[in-house]
Amino acid sequence: MIDCVADFKKLVNPDGQPHFAGAALVKRLEGLCTLRPCSIQSHANFMGTTSNLHFRIAIDPITDRAAIQNKQTTDVQDWSPVEYVWTTEVSNDATPSMFRDWLQDLKAAESVPITEKRSDELHKFLKLCGWRLNPEHLLTLFEKVRHMEVLRIELPLHWREGGQFTAEHNRDDDDDYDEPVYQPIMIRDSNCIILNRAARVELQGESLANPVQIGNFIAYRPFYTDDISETDRKPIYVGVVTALLFQSNQVQIKCYRTSSKDPLSLAANARPPVYSPFRPIRGGSGHEDVRGKDIFCILPVEYEGDNLPSKVTLTKPMKRQIMKVISAEAIDNAVAE
Repeated sequence: MIDCVADFKKLVNPDGQPHFAGAALVKRLEGLCTLRPCSIQSHANFMGTTSNLHFRIAIDPITDRAAIQNKQTTDVQDWSPVEYVWTTEVSNDATPSMFRDWLQDLKAAESVPITEKRSDELHKFLKLCGWRLNPEHLLTLFEKVRHMEVLRIELPLHWREGGQFTAEHNRDDDDDYDEPVYQPIMIRDSNCIILNRAARVELQGESLANPVQIGNFIAYRPFYTDDISETDRKPIYVGVVTALLFQSNQVQIKCYRTSSKDPLSLAANARPPVYSPFRPIRGGSGHEDVRGKDIFCILPVEYEGDNLPSKVTLTKPMKRQIMKVISAEAIDNAVAE
């Protein structure tokens, strides 16, 4: 029996308006925890629908905005990139911005006992199926029904381990050694919090996992040695995947470089940075290895066969997607601290 849950409705609909889509501080969401039957012509459209079921809400340390993330199952290693569903900032002088403090401001949802009609229904059906159960099990079920008939006491909320799932604990502390099984090289799951109906239908029955494939163009965090000055370093580079190194969870890429000093700038007057194939002057192949955890996202760059494009332009939507992944990493660090 679940006796106490956080008042999530109060968090996403602070004005308490009867229609969720009319909440003043929240954008309209589709695909967040539920589907709207009124917009579905047939129940068959519900079958095989893929949806992320786990959600995390936190303050993005980079933008200081409330952000929401998701993952499809607890077996997924990383939370998704962030999505900003609140239309105003929540951090101000009166509102704590620390992740744990903000969560602790949530109250328990009000307990609502079942109606007398529902109670009668449950008693009736338990008596009808009671012959299939052992007496002890049947008695336990009747006790659960009686438990739901009364107003439960308000229990304090506990946010243990920063709200981590049990399956997320001690991932790296397993002493049992088995022969390694090389998994596909994955990056953070594609963000599927806000889905229009067409996109939702397209994803029915499909996995939301995001594997890296040969031929993908990726944005990645470059590795710099200490002899490279801070002024000469860039936050991201671009490359096309030429090989998958499963044993080390790395990819080999052909590098693309840009002369832009701030390729992630979202300023209105910022020119889109252009990446061109890197041609080493003193030998070398122009290839390098990139760790899977340093890949930000797969870029929507299309080309035919082996005819790699002579330039790749980083558009604003691409920049925003990269920034959402960087924010997700910042939230991970804030939760860990």
